[in-house]
Amino acid sequence: MAFPIFKTDRGNSGVEPAEGDGIPLLGRVYNECILPAAIYETKGETTMKKLLLIVTTFLLSLWVRADVTVTDQVLQKGLFLSSDCKVGKKKKVAAECLCKADIHYPAISGLENNSAQSQLNQKLKTTAESGKCEGKPIIVAEQTTQNSADSNFEVTFRSDSILAIAVQSYSYGSGAAHGLESVEGIIISKKMGQVLSVNDIFGGNIAQVNQSIYDQLKSRDDIFADDVEKLKGKFVLDNQCNSCTLLVAKEGVKVIFMAYAVAPFSSGMPEVIIPKEYIADAAIIESMDKK
Repeated sequence: MAFPIFKTDRGNSGVEPAEGDGIPLLGRVYNECILPAAIYETKGETTMKKLLLIVTTFLLSLWVRADVTVTDQVLQKGLFLSSDCKVGKKKKVAAECLCKADIHYPAISGLENNSAQSQLNQKLKTTAESGKCEGKPIIVAEQTTQNSADSNFEVTFRSDSILAIAVQSYSYGSGAAHGLESVEGIIISKKMGQVLSVNDIFGGNIAQVNQSIYDQLKSRDDIFADDVEKLKGKFVLDNQCNSCTLLVAKEGVKVIFMAYAVAPFSSGMPEVIIPKEYIADAAIIESMDKK
């Protein structure tokens, strides 16, 4: 059956039927035309299907991006009494006998390689255990302590294929001039389910990477010039980052040096950026391009 389409009076080139003329008004007014109801509904259904497709695609993309999760695990928290110390009268304990712990570590789930994921999680837990307070847990009221052990983490970079985590640790021992801070960068391939090594990240560009690190450090006024000269050409070597760690940033790969490695304690942990042209891992490059 053919449905007649009539223009409205605003752009009338024909005669609009009136009620009682015997011609059913099967259309609906849409912009400047009267559209047949059957056609209008078909277009509406098509529009709705397109909208549902867009929403479904968006939700699916969110699910894909959120498939790998990182959860906080508490390994040790509270006060701990050293094994060679005792509780004195009125439940007082010497400050040097106590250690205050607040140690967390990341647990990763959703990687495609379950075996590699289990090994990675075990490594993360073992690393956290190495920084625990020694002794037995103890509860004392308003007790000061001179020893502490803290560990936490932060997801510093996330994409569909790359996950980067900074595991931050701090420890202080009784009588020390100051506490000691450190960070370990973990760059994970979601697909392989494993931590990327120095060689995975830089490939055959090691010489260029070492030169870039040297040039950036030499331009600073707060470094140990002699130590930087000794490390020249060896900052990254034998698949290791010497006295440093790596993290992914949107502008390149960040190299973070530990305290005292190339600069005095007052300078903190110096950082340099390795530009994208020296990065060999395609997934990292693609991830940075999307940021």
